[in-house]
Amino acid sequence: MSESQHTQIEIKRAAQMSAAEFTIGSVGHAFKIPLTGQVLSLNQLGFLLNILNKDQLPLGSVFEVSGIAALLKTFSPVGKKLGPMLSIAMQGFLFWFGNFIFRGTFIGQILGALLFAFFVFVQPVLTYFLVYGFNVIEMFQFYKNRLQQDYSFLSQFIYYGFFIIVTLKIFLAISLVCFSYLTKKEIQILNEDKFK
Repeated sequence: MSESQHTQIEIKRAAQMSAAEFTIGSVGHAFKIPLTGQVLSLNQLGFLLNILNKDQLPLGSVFEVSGIAALLKTFSPVGKKLGPMLSIAMQGFLFWFGNFIFRGTFIGQILGALLFAFFVFVQPVLTYFLVYGFNVIEMFQFYKNRLQQDYSFLSQFIYYGFFIIVTLKIFLAISLVCFSYLTKKEIQILNEDKFK
């Protein structure tokens, strides 16, 4: 495959990922749909796996496509921009990094997917920390204490719910890697035809 064909596929993948981010991200933000970011991140993981396994592009394409999609997010008409841009770029980097260590092998893709999956849960804290500094830690401690004092019956449900979501996300990420690596088939979590 020539360099120009690589570039065309990269641009196509970045445009498809951006279309999903624009539409689903905007609708999710407008209607306050929970876990929209989690679905979008799994969609990005699907695109990155397609790049490596189906399209057989070089490993650097994973980060390039994520970077392009992050930049295109600035043109989103509604919704948050800073947090999603940071997520798209960092998730692409973390997936690339896991693959870089193990040269794009199955183990590398699993490691990259695990790093990728965990970042979605860390990203909101990092974003708030960048904006508000150490006040975020004080705010977190305040709400944690308040929750334990006033709503102790809910705190256990929140912890269990968070654990279930993290476990499900990791399971889905590993399942996507296994499917993509073994079958080399296209992963379409959010069908691109709906965004044309």
